[in-house]
Amino acid sequence: MNWLRLLVLPLVLALAIPGTACTEDEPYVRALPPVEEPPFDYGLYADAPGLLVGEDAAVLLVRRPSHLERVYADAQRGEPRARVLFQQLEDTFVASGLHIADEVTSPRCLALPLRGCKPDWSFLDRLLPSQGPGARRLREVLGTTFSQRAHQRGMRNALITASVNALLAVTLVKGQLKGAAAQGKGALAAAEGRTLVAATTEAEVLEARLLEAEATSLEARHPAAPSELARFRPSLQSPPQGVPATETLWSDYVAYWERRYAEVTGQGPPPAGRLAPKPPLTWEGYHVMRADFRRGLRFQGSVGQMLRRELELPELVRRLLRGMKKPRLDENVYLKRPGSTALTCADQFAVDEATLGSGARVRVETFSNKSHDFRGWSDKDIFNQALADAKEARMKYGGTVQVRRPGHPLFGQDVAVSRVHLVYDSETLTPQLKQTIAKRLASPGINVEIHFHHVPPAP
Repeated sequence: MNWLRLLVLPLVLALAIPGTACTEDEPYVRALPPVEEPPFDYGLYADAPGLLVGEDAAVLLVRRPSHLERVYADAQRGEPRARVLFQQLEDTFVASGLHIADEVTSPRCLALPLRGCKPDWSFLDRLLPSQGPGARRLREVLGTTFSQRAHQRGMRNALITASVNALLAVTLVKGQLKGAAAQGKGALAAAEGRTLVAATTEAEVLEARLLEAEATSLEARHPAAPSELARFRPSLQSPPQGVPATETLWSDYVAYWERRYAEVTGQGPPPAGRLAPKPPLTWEGYHVMRADFRRGLRFQGSVGQMLRRELELPELVRRLLRGMKKPRLDENVYLKRPGSTALTCADQFAVDEATLGSGARVRVETFSNKSHDFRGWSDKDIFNQALADAKEARMKYGGTVQVRRPGHPLFGQDVAVSRVHLVYDSETLTPQLKQTIAKRLASPGINVEIHFHHVPPAP
């Protein structure tokens, strides 16, 4: 498709200048001059069917925040011209992610001692100034494509994760947005333009979180082209070597693969809010995603038990729920920010019932649980991850939120969160690292209280 090659070229060249792409300290792009933002008109960027016109159309569109978000909003509403136009932007960012991954895994980059190659994502602040859902979608596309290609080209998983974390941390620092960790649960729900459904039962919550973990996973996926994807169709009767046919996870994978295949080929309903459904994870990627998901659930359950034990302690003895006279603790509570339709799910949500109906400010505190496997990570990458997690917790669970848990005494009410807690799994952290992380996150502007918890061994 010649038109696709032409539209990809300007943006790829803007994203990655040959010769600087594999250095850590030099930016990908030169300083871009400011652009004017005239009244919106599709004719500035596309023809009647929605195909981009002009070599600079893609770059101009992504650099004009209100225009980009207008196209994305129209595409979400199903406007054909907008859908075609925004799909081309996604394709452009896919090509850019592939290009950057190829650069940082090139022989000359891999030959660098120790530091290796880490992309500098700061170009997004200049190239993509919008902080709206359309821009978040393009950032997610870029990060996902980069991680998949880098994985295919042999880049270490820890380095891939750190690189994508850096991409998302740029977004968090600049715009208070959720980008979050590559392996973080719920990390990119907003970036995919999805709206979570407020699950009410434990089974519904579990299903919603598993769907979210799969959608945000950066593990390897099969090709998206239906003709290629069909070659990888799994069979219940033919599991991989070493996996018994009766393995429950394998049957789950086969069912999951078929659902995704139907989405990709248009035979089934598309995932809500996504312009282009993702292809299924490979079996290896699915296995890792489910293992990470199980570890996260186990950690969250342990944190919940620890907090419930605190409920039984006198007020002055409590460590995390201190200052609450009559604390009530709920888990998996959906929250919504004023003016937004997107929901986030707090791992734990505490309210001091003594402040309800008192006329005083209601005291509520939120908790975000994080269980990362930090083995093989550098100290710098761990600190960057911790910063991204803290800013994610503040953005998702701090400030003013509306409680969306039916039956909760605050259901439907806007409340100001008194304190945001970030609880880290300390299993793969040394005492020195824990001390340093806590010190760094105590800096002004973070406004998140960090704790470390170790899951006790099973009896």
